[in-house]
Amino acid sequence: MTKAASQARFSPCEKEAAMTKQIRALARGLAIVNAIDRASGPISLGELHHVTGIDRATILRILATLEQEGWVRRPPQTE
Repeated sequence: MTKAASQARFSPCEKEAAMTKQIRALARGLAIVNAIDRASGPISLGELHHVTGIDRATILRILATLEQEGWVRRPPQTE
């Protein structure tokens, strides 16, 4: 595929919408990192939801990515 053909696939509005979505995802991830950083200890999913206003399912997906990339870790499980 030529460069012109690949660029012609998306209109300027579609490119802007995609960039906005990507930026929103980054902003959500950073909000979670900031909330974790400000917490005095381990923070629960419910607390993250309350502090950030982000949907719990979204928080779980972001946390999985952050954990995979080494930005967060789960505290050891206690019995």
